[in-house]
Amino acid sequence: MPHVLNRTTKQYIESVHTPDYPSASWVISPVFVPDKDTILALPHKYRKVNADDTVSEMSAAEKTVADGDIERIDKEWTGEFKDYKAARAKIYASVVSAGGFVNLTAAQKIVASKWFVVTKSDRDTVHTQSQQVAYGEVFHVNSKESRRIRMQKAITQCYNRLTQADANTVINDANGLVEKYIEYGREGTVEGDPEELFDYIEARAGTTYVVTGLAAKTFVPTDAGTLAQLVTDLMNILKNGIY
Repeated sequence: MPHVLNRTTKQYIESVHTPDYPSASWVISPVFVPDKDTILALPHKYRKVNADDTVSEMSAAEKTVADGDIERIDKEWTGEFKDYKAARAKIYASVVSAGGFVNLTAAQKIVASKWFVVTKSDRDTVHTQSQQVAYGEVFHVNSKESRRIRMQKAITQCYNRLTQADANTVINDANGLVEKYIEYGREGTVEGDPEELFDYIEARAGTTYVVTGLAAKTFVPTDAGTLAQLVTDLMNILKNGIY
């Protein structure tokens, strides 16, 4: 009897009554290239229906599209040249865009869990406690390294856009705050922490830095820009990983 493959889901079914499977939605008795076993061993989403109704494996670029942002970012993250926290933020945004954990594919749920962008109860459905602890260690190490790099970029901005004396003042003022930011991810009151680094940089109202913070200084940048722009750029680096 004939076999069919769904044009959308790429589901394959053998020995069917073809009138029950309209050709608009199903490929009837498809030819597999290079062979049936190779193609059917692939995840459904990597099977490609060609113009002549043969079925083959997607190219690397096509697989990237099929993966979607959640799996793509997980695969492309190297931990060496990219910003881990920025990648995590994109994965979280993709989960929200999908309508939450419940709407993710099985593969996407695993990624969302190991990147800690979903609740503990959701993580429990795909990972054991010991697995979550192991992924938690990876999360902590990568997050800390991401913050260290961000901080390094921010300090470079200060020393290249302020006089050396003013840059030294900023570093001295923020000395203890820098360590807590890098080591523990403590950012500021708006982010749900005690008074921390971001409060100092923006001289946030309602904090002790409203008068002494960087944004409240009278520093004149040496690059012809404004102090307000430097503050914005520093926050983009430290909070959003834009550098």
